[in-house]
Amino acid sequence: MPDRLRPRLIARPHPALTAHCPHCGAAPGKPCRLRTTGTPIPTPHASRQTDARLIATTVCPACQVEPGIPCRTDNNRPHPGIHHQRRTQPAA
Repeated sequence: MPDRLRPRLIARPHPALTAHCPHCGAAPGKPCRLRTTGTPIPTPHASRQTDARLIATTVCPACQVEPGIPCRTDNNRPHPGIHHQRRTQPAA
């Protein structure tokens, strides 16, 4: 296969995989799974997709991170998911 075609054929991961899944608890970078059997599913849960969209577009009022940066805890460690304030703030 020509090298110029290879990048077009490689599947890119879903953008929502950068966020923690609040539904099944999947870590960032890991696929969502069915909670009953642990079987991976092809697309992330809707709540994970929503959280990833919020991370990409809104500022978090709780930890003051800019859009595109996941929420942080008080001691500047990654927060599992996003803060409630970021999820409930009105759209701009």
